[in-house]
Amino acid sequence: VEETALAKWYGEHAQQFLTPESVKLQYAELSLAEISRAVSVTDADVQEAYAKNKAQSAVAEKRRARHILLADEKSANEVLARLKKGEDFATLAKQLSKDPGSGSQGGDLGWSERTAFVAPFADAVFAMKEGELRGPVKSEFGYHVIRLEGIQAERTKSFEESRADIETELKRDRAADAFGEREE
Repeated sequence: VEETALAKWYGEHAQQFLTPESVKLQYAELSLAEISRAVSVTDADVQEAYAKNKAQSAVAEKRRARHILLADEKSANEVLARLKKGEDFATLAKQLSKDPGSGSQGGDLGWSERTAFVAPFADAVFAMKEGELRGPVKSEFGYHVIRLEGIQAERTKSFEESRADIETELKRDRAADAFGEREE
């Protein structure tokens, strides 16, 4: 058979020689959520982690203050004088404070750590005694008249207060380790 005749015949019958396209696929699915369900943590594990990392259970000192924010020092001194004569702090804050957040709340800023405030304000609040009035204190926002409502001393959370957070963290860490091992 000549080469040209063979090529011609193959061209006319090419459909007979086609193989359908196919793919063979294998895969494995690995889920951190699935692994997390299988991870367990014992009471001893949680207690050991609490003992090792007790410093992480520290809660910074918090203070609860009220303030009245005013535009100028003269107004702040006038409000301070009115408070010293016995006028109600919350009422004056609602009427006079320029702070849109706390003014309507009677000047109440809630329990806050030192880092929640700008430096001059924080320095004043954290130098005051409970029940003390102070002002005017100048900050970038204006002049403040402040009353310290309460103090929560720095403390370390008890084991029971920390337990849930530690347990969650241990489970997450162990699941992540198991995930990495299985992935490899």
